[in-house]
This record gives sequence, structure tokens and C-alpha cells, in this order.
Amino acid sequence: PDGSFAIATRRTVEDGKDVVRLERVAWSGGPPHVLTAGGARDTRPAIAPDGRSVAFLSDREKDVVQAFVLPLDGGEARRVKRREPWG
Repeated sequence: PDGSFAIATRRTVEDGKDVVRLERVAWSGGPPHVLTAGGARDTRPAIAPDGRSVAFLSDREKDVVQAFVLPLDGGEARRVKRREPWG
């Protein structure tokens, strides 16, 4: 959005399981700010056009990959509700 940061993924192996976390990285330097935690695989981050949130894919609920949105000013990620087809 304003070019001051990027969202990156960091992959680790914990207890034999792949874990991928999202981190906010400032272009000006400094340590990354960890945005997600736990044993999930949080991948494919996309910053909202207004720069206030990031959408990403995660297997954090029932090991099924779903879309989530996380506010960048703090708070919990919320699952994006699936829209039912018209019919």
C-alpha cells in the first residue's frame, strides 16, 4: 500500500510438522514482526489495498485450507465465510 512493509512467510519444522507463519517486514530494516503463531500453515498472504489487513490461506481449522483475514493493527484472524452459490 504505502511501500513501507511487506508480508513474508517463514517456514519451520516443529515436532516433524511443517509450520508456516506470517511476518510483517519493514523495508527500513529491523526484526520482523510475527503476525501468526501456532502449528498451522499460513500461506499466500495478500495485503488489502488500504493496507489495514492481510488475507491468507491457512489450515488452522480442521486441517482444511480456508481463507482468513487478519487486521494489521492487532486482533485475531477471522475465517472468510464461504458464499453459497445462487440457485
